[in-house]
Amino acid sequence: MGRHGLHLVHSKAWEKHHELPIHGVRSQRQMHRLQSRLAELQQPADRLQQLAYEMKISPQAFSGDQVLTLAPCFPGTELVLALHLFDNHLFGLRCDQAIHLLNMITVPEQRLDALQVIDENLLDPVNRFQLRNLFPPYLLRQADQILAEVRGQSHIYGSVTSSRVIFLIDTSGSMSTEFQTDCGEYFNRLEFIVHDLHKILHHRIQQQMKFNIIHFGTHVRPWKHTLTPATHHHLKQAEHYLDHLEPAGTTNTHDALKQALSDEEADTIYLLSDGEPTMDTRTILLDLQNWLQQRQNPCVIHTIAFLMGHTNNDPRPREFMAEIARMAGGVFRCLDPFTPIHQEFGDSYNQNPNFNDDEFVQFFQGRLRNIPPQLLQNVGLYSQQQYPSSTMITTNTPYQIQSSNPVQQDSVPNFKSQLKSRPRLQDAIDIPSFHHEHGHDRFTIRLNIREIVPRHDGQWSVSHTFDEFKQLHHQLEKRCATPSFPSHHHSLLHRSKHNQEERRQDLEIYIKQLYVYVSPYEYPEFDLFLLMELHVNQLIRQAEIEWKIHEQQTAMPSSTDEAPPPPYELAIR
Repeated sequence: MGRHGLHLVHSKAWEKHHELPIHGVRSQRQMHRLQSRLAELQQPADRLQQLAYEMKISPQAFSGDQVLTLAPCFPGTELVLALHLFDNHLFGLRCDQAIHLLNMITVPEQRLDALQVIDENLLDPVNRFQLRNLFPPYLLRQADQILAEVRGQSHIYGSVTSSRVIFLIDTSGSMSTEFQTDCGEYFNRLEFIVHDLHKILHHRIQQQMKFNIIHFGTHVRPWKHTLTPATHHHLKQAEHYLDHLEPAGTTNTHDALKQALSDEEADTIYLLSDGEPTMDTRTILLDLQNWLQQRQNPCVIHTIAFLMGHTNNDPRPREFMAEIARMAGGVFRCLDPFTPIHQEFGDSYNQNPNFNDDEFVQFFQGRLRNIPPQLLQNVGLYSQQQYPSSTMITTNTPYQIQSSNPVQQDSVPNFKSQLKSRPRLQDAIDIPSFHHEHGHDRFTIRLNIREIVPRHDGQWSVSHTFDEFKQLHHQLEKRCATPSFPSHHHSLLHRSKHNQEERRQDLEIYIKQLYVYVSPYEYPEFDLFLLMELHVNQLIRQAEIEWKIHEQQTAMPSSTDEAPPPPYELAIR
């Protein structure tokens, strides 16, 4: 394995990589302007729209300290919603900042919701268990579940939350420029960004995600021709592919963006470059505007100007990368020792913005897309997910999204979303029995999700031998901290029902601990061991059929309107 390899990902220098200078956060002038405007607004939804407007007009993000400064403007539930809106616009929080932020939320359940929002933004996950002290005993199990899955924000890419992502990487000759970190280690630019992308693929990619890698120098070369499911096999392929990238050629940013945007399935692109394209930047920006308008599906472009090793303070690369992010509704990040911390990029502020403007409505609805409906209703907002038909924001209620065909509140819940966000509790899994088969004792694992699919049995079972349990343990212990595996003290020469019952009990304790503390997104081999994807899809399909039958039976004979699809049907598409 070459210099890019995973053997360096967990080195001391790599664990301290956050010491690189990150710039591109809001200026003091921008922050003062936003604070003054928020203080003037009386309605919660107006304040949230103003925050979203500030994000739209400028691609710069907010530092942890800046989020703490704004937090008092959003009391109670509003702060949880504001944290949802920040999303990729949050450069990251230290755990001490997160403690201060969560202490501003007095209701314990809302505090737990906020923790679930910011968990991917923590910069120092080694300190994350300090946050458990903020929760009463009856919420500790849920808090521990969230904290156990914290992986820490990517220093370069931020929080990768989309499930349809293209990583667009500059591999031109200038990416061979070397620099020294604060830890004393030397890297060239490409080596360092490959390390960080390795870490994303190894720890942050979720199983339901589809992704692609496109690298460009003089020519544009994709890893795959289309977005590819993030299976264990494909992730290993991608890591191997990254290890063999070498810096060479010119910087063909124009054709790289064109090819990435031609994939209509992608909804997010991360463009990483030193920001010095071979072609004139004005031509690239004009063509980019046309490509974005021609797309059938919107696509956000986040940009990272990786300028470590520069010996001059040329602002043009930073300005070019920031403008791409602004045009495509993304976030601009800059790693460069020369960039002023509070330099402003692409700010086109309007003292009296029109929140009914179609472009802003689309942007704001996009920010609301993944927020739980109950949170939105508390401040008079409604998500686009609740209204699959065309939507608009009216002048009379500028913060309320309305529709002519709203889905009723008692409609079938979004099973996929609930399954993803549910806490993994010990009570949901057990090993009720074992049986002898082909010379081996097989232990039956039973998993219950009745609370998600109440109209069905909501459970399934799968059986494994003791050796298969042990093989899973060996796979996991190489990558994460695991509970102690049951000792092999039950002799096979003296097998008895009593000894096998003891082994069943030991394995049940072990599997319950795994289920709670091992993240299914970091370590998909555990969910594969349980065959979760297969059984969950079957249960959801059964629920879909039942819902359709129910709709047909209860439909009014005189109605000519087609019944709205269930929310989970939209998610499946």
